[in-house]
Amino acid sequence: MESKLIINSLKHAFNQKKGEVTVHLSKNEKNQYKFTYKDNGVGMDLIKIDKSTNSLGLKLIKMLAEEIDASIQVESNNGLTYIFNFKIK
Repeated sequence: MESKLIINSLKHAFNQKKGEVTVHLSKNEKNQYKFTYKDNGVGMDLIKIDKSTNSLGLKLIKMLAEEIDASIQVESNNGLTYIFNFKIK
C-alpha cells in the first residue's frame, strides 16, 4: 500500500521540489491498527478526491484498503494525509 502512496506523492505532490513523506503505524489496546501516510506536497482538493474514481492510483489505494477491511480518512492540510484504521483478524 505504501509504495502506491509514495508513487502518487512523487508524481503529483512535489512538483519537482524536495518533499518529505512520513509513515507511522500504531496499535491500540483493542488490537486495532492505525496506519498514517503523510506528504508535505501541494495537497489536493478533497472534493476532487471523492469524485476522481477514474484515477487508477486512487482506485488501487481504495482496493488495498478494502482488502484489509480498513476505513480511510483523507486530509489535505500542508500536504496530503491518508489514515487507514483496521483490525487484524
